[in-house]
Amino acid sequence: MGHSPFLDVEGASEFPKTNHDTLKGDFCQALRCQDKIRPFMHPKSKRYTTSNRHRSTWWRNEFEKNYERIYAPILTKERTAKEVDFLHKVLRLKHGASVLDLACGYGRHALELAKLGYDVFGTDQSPAFIAKAKRQAKRAGVHVTFKQQDMRELSMDHPMSAVIIMFTSFGYFPNDRDHQKVLFRVARVLKSKGYFLLDLPNPYIIRMHLKPHPRRIGGLTLIDIYHPKTKRWSIVWKNRRGKTLIRAGVRIFSLAEITKMLRKTGFEIKKIWGEFDHSAFQKKSRRMIVLTQKIS
Repeated sequence: MGHSPFLDVEGASEFPKTNHDTLKGDFCQALRCQDKIRPFMHPKSKRYTTSNRHRSTWWRNEFEKNYERIYAPILTKERTAKEVDFLHKVLRLKHGASVLDLACGYGRHALELAKLGYDVFGTDQSPAFIAKAKRQAKRAGVHVTFKQQDMRELSMDHPMSAVIIMFTSFGYFPNDRDHQKVLFRVARVLKSKGYFLLDLPNPYIIRMHLKPHPRRIGGLTLIDIYHPKTKRWSIVWKNRRGKTLIRAGVRIFSLAEITKMLRKTGFEIKKIWGEFDHSAFQKKSRRMIVLTQKIS
């Protein structure tokens, strides 16, 4: 899938605070757009059109083209190092253990995990991201097996010790049947008692505090809206001329929902954190990082 375009909800913690007086026009536009930024529909819905079908695969094309432009300011080496150190400590795998970075993007986590001595694999639906990941691995002098693959069709040649999905890269599809299918695929490629770590946004923060006002980040305008009925977070990125670069959406899972889905797939939840500093998950946490283990 590629890493997600959805920033931490309180993005102001990583960027200078926005002067909202300068964004009144954009704010009015955001309110007008609430009905236009519609959640994605089930493909069998009567209202499911070619346009909706295009939006349901938003992670392709423009997302790939603009990904680095949007995320360069926040996906720092320091952030990646902190996240990889967290993974290393909580997974507690032996040297040489096999780790799959599912929706690996251009290999931000996969490359660093390989440097720690793991046997790392990375899959992503984007050929462009996979090509860049391979180039970066070669430059870094590390071995990672990268493969272009839709996570709904995930398959591996041998079982993994652990699978990770980072940076809100789960929830892209227009229906939960596909999301459940991904979890079944993850269980299938894991060894018995293997670990699966899922990094999600905190649903409580999204539902209670996400407001439809614009934010300016890196010369771009971001407008995000939460749709309670469909439980989807929609986001639009526009450039300085007002042209839409990315129109995206992701399913926001409550803790109860994701727990039910994981148990249905044969996973047992071991622990949940609210941030990569190992702090416990609370309603005010930024993230919902779920560590599970395959039961059999």
